[in-house]
Amino acid sequence: MTSQNNQSTTTALTLTLFILPILYLTHRQKKLSAKRHAYNAEREKERAFLHNLTLHPNMQPLRPPLPDIVRTILGRCRFAYLSTMDVDAKSSHLSLMRFTYLAEEELTVTAEIYREAHLKNNPEYPQFIVGKDIAMLRVDVLSARICNINDEVIKWNVESK
Repeated sequence: MTSQNNQSTTTALTLTLFILPILYLTHRQKKLSAKRHAYNAEREKERAFLHNLTLHPNMQPLRPPLPDIVRTILGRCRFAYLSTMDVDAKSSHLSLMRFTYLAEEELTVTAEIYREAHLKNNPEYPQFIVGKDIAMLRVDVLSARICNINDEVIKWNVESK
């Protein structure tokens, strides 16, 4: 009888050890799938919002307080293109820049007084933020052309109503 009890216990223990990892992995996969679905749904809302901006270029310009969706996008992004023009030389230049968005101030940071915040937000790039010959730049955008992934472009001006 003892031998049979030990065998039953061993069988139950073996079965439990076999089933638990399967249950754990199934549960974990469901959680990851739900997170992925929520992430994709959020990105789809952002794409729809940006697409709507391109379809209605005469909309009011976005000014603080910015909508939550814009704050989310700016908070997640780190790169921006800055195009400069030299009218006299009839030339232009496109630069890829790292930026930091401070939601509490609704401000895109590249200014000298915010160097520390910019470094904290981009700790992997101190060589572009701190150094003897590294300048910080504050950009006040007065007008812009905004392009989405579908190459739809809108023109925006801070004074447009």
